[in-house]
Amino acid sequence: MKSRAMIGIASASLLALGALLAGAGIAQAAPPPGWTGDDGGVEYDLADVTWTHHGRYPGELGNWHTGYLNVEEDDDGVTGWLIDWRCPDGVQPPSATDADQTSVCKQKGNLWLENFQDWDSAKLDFARNRMDLDIDVDAYDGIVGDYVRSVRIDIVLKGLGKSTVTSDQSGEILDWSEIWYDVKAWGHVDGHRIAGPNTETQTYRMGYWLDGWTRST
Repeated sequence: MKSRAMIGIASASLLALGALLAGAGIAQAAPPPGWTGDDGGVEYDLADVTWTHHGRYPGELGNWHTGYLNVEEDDDGVTGWLIDWRCPDGVQPPSATDADQTSVCKQKGNLWLENFQDWDSAKLDFARNRMDLDIDVDAYDGIVGDYVRSVRIDIVLKGLGKSTVTSDQSGEILDWSEIWYDVKAWGHVDGHRIAGPNTETQTYRMGYWLDGWTRST
């Protein structure tokens, strides 16, 4: 079971990825022509989003609620955190990716989310630069690790403006990724909105990379 210490690792990984891909190509709305994934090639979708809500969630403790979702279809599937907080007036809690920070806010609930089995969990619409994530994931107590219940995720991410492309088409196997860093996200996790009134939403990235694509005949 993941520990809360992994939050800091996840946050650092996001910064490293952004530094690696920044400025790495021109925008493209779909995989390049002349290549195919029909012979064992796959598309791995990627996304990260955090949110902080001030106010009460029905059925949850606390007056602040933070969340984080990570989509990495090549490795961890879908993972994330849902954390409920009780904060004094005028105080905001740390984000879900920094929940180990010292704070006067007290955690009233902590769920670790995971679905490692369903690697093809997100659907990317290239025509609209839009990703849909509609899936049930397992939720565990983020402190002791016990299974708690199933959590429903139903969110949409929309890439805005130009994407960043990393491409190498010089060989027989395509090296290709496309990432948006200006992304809008909305929808529900565990029945609660991740965007809207009294909610601050931050999306680090949305995109995909191709593995095992070969030249089409």
